[in-house]
Amino acid sequence: MTPLVYAKINGRRVSDSLDLMDSTILQEMDVISVRSLQGYRGTQEIMSLVPNAYTFRLALAAIKQWAKRRNIYSNMLGFLCGVSCAIMLARICQMCPYATAFFRVYSNWNWASPVMQRIPEEQNYNLPSWNP
Repeated sequence: MTPLVYAKINGRRVSDSLDLMDSTILQEMDVISVRSLQGYRGTQEIMSLVPNAYTFRLALAAIKQWAKRRNIYSNMLGFLCGVSCAIMLARICQMCPYATAFFRVYSNWNWASPVMQRIPEEQNYNLPSWNP
């Protein structure tokens, strides 16, 4: 059974015009609610940073299929998962949007440095965050 993921937003009602990408809504949320929104926010952020969404989706499906066929698609076992594949592919799409350089780039990647699409913004919302 799959658990229901939800986020508690302070207020009496939720407006149809609520922008979940607006970081100010995170200020008054608890950590569990912020984490619930991160899947949606992360996906939207990735899609806004890739130059060609169709190419990105097609390549991501191929990479996931490649990893599954080799039994290396499982974050529970320490391998890649959908989010990590998406972040890595999005970075490749930014670097060379018309080339298929995923395997070439990451076979030579300096893994001491993180794969980042952009520099993280400093937000003082008293929430846990990644620190390089």
